[in-house]
Amino acid sequence: KSEDAVFQAKTGRGNRPQHSFLSSSSNVLLKGSDQNKKLYKIDDKRAVENPLTLAQQEGDRCYQEAMEAFAKHEQHLEDIEQQKSQQQYEAMQKAFERRNDNKDEEVQVYQHKASRAAGIAVVKAISKQTRKEASRVTSDKSPSNTEKDFWLQKGRKLLRRAALDFKHKDALVRLGNLSLEEANRQTYEEADIDLSASPSSAVKISLPSYQGNIIIAEDKTMSPIEEALLFFEMGGYYGSPAGWYNLGHLLWNGNHPTLNPDKTNAMYAMHKATELGDADAMFFVGVHKISEGLQMQNGLNLVEQSALKGHSGALYYLALLHLQGDNELGISADVDKFQNFLDRAALEQENPDALFLRSNCLYFGEDNYEQNFREALEGYLKAAELGHADAAVNAGAMYYHGVCEARDLRRAFELYQVGAELGSKEGWKNVAWCYLFGEGVPKCENTANYITRTMLQDGDDSENMAAIENAVQN
Repeated sequence: KSEDAVFQAKTGRGNRPQHSFLSSSSNVLLKGSDQNKKLYKIDDKRAVENPLTLAQQEGDRCYQEAMEAFAKHEQHLEDIEQQKSQQQYEAMQKAFERRNDNKDEEVQVYQHKASRAAGIAVVKAISKQTRKEASRVTSDKSPSNTEKDFWLQKGRKLLRRAALDFKHKDALVRLGNLSLEEANRQTYEEADIDLSASPSSAVKISLPSYQGNIIIAEDKTMSPIEEALLFFEMGGYYGSPAGWYNLGHLLWNGNHPTLNPDKTNAMYAMHKATELGDADAMFFVGVHKISEGLQMQNGLNLVEQSALKGHSGALYYLALLHLQGDNELGISADVDKFQNFLDRAALEQENPDALFLRSNCLYFGEDNYEQNFREALEGYLKAAELGHADAAVNAGAMYYHGVCEARDLRRAFELYQVGAELGSKEGWKNVAWCYLFGEGVPKCENTANYITRTMLQDGDDSENMAAIENAVQN
C-alpha cells in the first residue's frame, strides 16, 4: 500500500460534468427503495385535493395489499439468502477442520481464526449471487419456498387488478417493473440471444402508442419486455411521471437483448415526465441538451429547476459547473457557489458523490474549504454507507495511517473490505495486503493469494498481482 494512502482524484475537473445515472444496468425496482430510485422508481405521492371515487378506493386497496404481499415475499428471499450464506460458511469451516486434523493444536487455533475471517469475507462477497440463486429456485417445494411463492403470486394478482381494472398509476408502473424483471430472467435462462440473424425480432415502439384503448387479457400474447413498455406508458398516460421516466430510461439504453436503444422515443417520454414535474427527468433532459450543445440555456434552466426540487444529482452537477466555469453557459468559476451547491448536495441530500468530493476538499484543505480531517472522515464514512466504494477505501486509509483517529488496523480492514465489495480494485488490493501481512485480520496467505487471483486478475492490476505474489514468495 502506498504511504500516501489511496485518495482518489476529484471528479469532473477539466471537462463539463456528464450525466451518469442512466447506465446500461438491467436492475429493476420491486420495492420502491431509494437506492434504485434513479433507475426505476415508483410515485409515492397521492392526490388529496379531490375525494377518491369508489373505483379509486378499490384500486388503492388492491395496491396496498399487493405491496404487503411483496414485502412478505422479500422477507422470505432474505431468509433464504441468510440460510445459504450460513451453510456456505459452515461448509468452509468443516473443510478447514478436515485439512488440519494432523496439525499442531496451537497452529490449528491460529489458522482457525484466519479461516473464520476469510469465510466471513467470502460469504459477504457472494451475498448478491445467493440472492440471484434464491430467486431462480422454482422446484423446491419446502414449506418456506411454497409460502414465498404464495405471497409472490398473491401480490401479482392484486397488482394486476389494481393496474388493469382500476388503472392505478402506481400499480401500472410496478407491474412494468415486474414485467421487466421477468424479461431479464428469461434472458438469463435462455443465454445469449443473437438478433443479428433476425433483426426484425427486435421490439419496436412509436410513441404515443396508448390512448386508453388497449385491454390486456390474462391469456396475453405479448412478451414481458413488450408488457413493460406498455405498462410504463399506461402509467404515464394516467398521470405518473415515474411511468414516463422509466419508459424513457428503458428506451434510452435498450436494456434488453430484444430492445434496441431508441433515443427519439426515449426523449419523448422524458419530456412527458418533465411536463409532469419529474426532477429526475428534468435533470436528464437538461444535461442531455447541455452535453449535445442543443438549447444549452434551456438545458441549464431545467437542471436548475431540478436542483430547486432538491435533486441531489442536479445540485452536484451545478457545483462542478461553478468549480470549473463554463464559457458556453456563461458561468464563471466561483468557489463560493461551488461550495454552496456542494454542501447542499452532500449535507441536505446526502449525494454520495458530493459527500466524497466534499471530504476530499476537507482532507486537502482546498477549493474554499479549510482542512478538517474529522469532518472529512465523517463524510467518507457517510458516503460509504450510501454505497460509494472509493469513500470506504479512503476512510479505511485514514484509519490505517492514524489520521484524525488513533491507528486502527481492524477498522481499516473492515472499510477496505466494504470498498472492495462495492467494486473498488484498490479496496481488494488492500484487503489482500491486510491478509498477507496480518494487518487488522489474522494472517492468511491463502486468502491473499485467492483474492489476488480472482479479483485482481485484470490487465490493469498486473502490478498489484506481481507485488503481492512477490511478497508471498519472500
